[in-house]
Amino acid sequence: MNDGAVSLHTLVRLWNDFMFTPQSSATMVVFRIAFSVLLLVDAIFHAKGMALFFGPHGVLNFAAWKREFSPRVFSVFTYTSGSMTAVRSVFALHFFCIFCVLLGWHTQLFAVVLFVTLTSIQHRNPVILNSGDVAMRLMLFLFMFESNADSMLSIGAPVGAFQNAALEEPWCQRLMQLLVANIYFKSMYWKLLGSMWREGSAVFYVINIKRYQRLRFPDFARHPFVFQVLTWSTLVIWGSLSSLIWIEEFRYPLILIGVLFHLGMDLFLKIRLFQWVMMTGLILFINPADAEWAIRIMMTWLW
Repeated sequence: MNDGAVSLHTLVRLWNDFMFTPQSSATMVVFRIAFSVLLLVDAIFHAKGMALFFGPHGVLNFAAWKREFSPRVFSVFTYTSGSMTAVRSVFALHFFCIFCVLLGWHTQLFAVVLFVTLTSIQHRNPVILNSGDVAMRLMLFLFMFESNADSMLSIGAPVGAFQNAALEEPWCQRLMQLLVANIYFKSMYWKLLGSMWREGSAVFYVINIKRYQRLRFPDFARHPFVFQVLTWSTLVIWGSLSSLIWIEEFRYPLILIGVLFHLGMDLFLKIRLFQWVMMTGLILFINPADAEWAIRIMMTWLW
């Protein structure tokens, strides 16, 4: 008689199917390119303020950093003099690795080196970081274990070739998906602890912080009801992107809603690359068959 209980064996089998059933690596190919572009934009931003943010006499001078931060974090700067020559050398290596990953040349090797340089740069001045920087670093850490992200659209692939993406066990992609879902869940959870989010006024205060304001919210929409809808919608969207996105029928509508949500946030708020980091993370939920179809369409246009 079936009492509705699920056996441990069944749960283990489902978990193994979820993590290890071979699938196309096409989604990770698309993610590799988008993530590399994101890393490049981030690197350019930091390079523009190289002396100010990371120089020996910048806002966090090398002596103070080495005394207060270096013992607690990993950074290759710990083993240098902290001079501008050292800073330029680390950035040069950082840019080189980004281009190697973008072009798909020894991707996994240079992803490892890239993680070292990104971590070193971020840890050299942690006071300028936000949650988007941390999410980017965590994604890169997991991406280091992806071995087939250069199976298409890479230097190693013949120009114009319509080769199939490599089959792989998707455990790396699954861990990255779980990371993205966890970010959405944690954000929703901590927001729910705040009374302003529960009562529906939080968005009003967020979009009126002058430091982060990019565009002024339209006057015709400045009504308590509108702010309540926006506040509670934010909670629903973030909760759905952490849970309902795992349901196939809801996945693409939620990805679209998530992208529109982040674009709207980026339109009104200056939070550097956080919105783009999360939109890049949503690529991980694209079905590999659909990703491969998109790659083939693009290759048809190009070649």
